[in-house]
Amino acid sequence: MNDLKSCPFCGSEAHIEKGTLRFKNNKVGRLKKQKAYYIGCSDPDCILYSTERTGKLFFTISQDGIGAMIRRWNRRAGDANT
Repeated sequence: MNDLKSCPFCGSEAHIEKGTLRFKNNKVGRLKKQKAYYIGCSDPDCILYSTERTGKLFFTISQDGIGAMIRRWNRRAGDANT
């Protein structure tokens, strides 16, 4: 399932992590948790480096969204619009 292209910034291997997204529900004022998938670079010197202890730049919270997230990650400038 991990058909990820390499990092668009540094060329290192990309990876997917499971995690939890926490956000405030403004209607109730409570913190809400939702399962999420994160995608990032494996090189700690890269701007897109991602581990469970750092912030993530790419994520999805929809149950069937992991495939769409992978397609967005793999898209590069100059690719045909598909």
